[in-house]
Amino acid sequence: MNMKNLIVEIAQFKLASGVTDEEFIKEAEFVQKNFLEKQRGYIDRELLKAKDGQWIDILHWDSMEEAQRAAEVMMKEPTTQGFMQKNRSFKRQDVALGVDEKILSFIN
Repeated sequence: MNMKNLIVEIAQFKLASGVTDEEFIKEAEFVQKNFLEKQRGYIDRELLKAKDGQWIDILHWDSMEEAQRAAEVMMKEPTTQGFMQKNRSFKRQDVALGVDEKILSFIN
């Protein structure tokens, strides 16, 4: 069996007052192309919005060290500041999983 560590980063937040979904999505896409895709160990991302207005950003990384390093850099990186300023009540969690393979994605 070829086990691989998969790091799942889950960030939950609501948008800052006055920020529209469209403005936020534009910033999220900018961060995707100009920051995340350039980070070592980055695999992929899902950005979800709940009915109550809470956003959930799910990122997959190759290692905990790479996820934590990217999070530290993101806080200081000029290209991510628009994204960071458009959300509030930020909560981040990293989970390390040993997995064989991704079987299915369920997205509604």
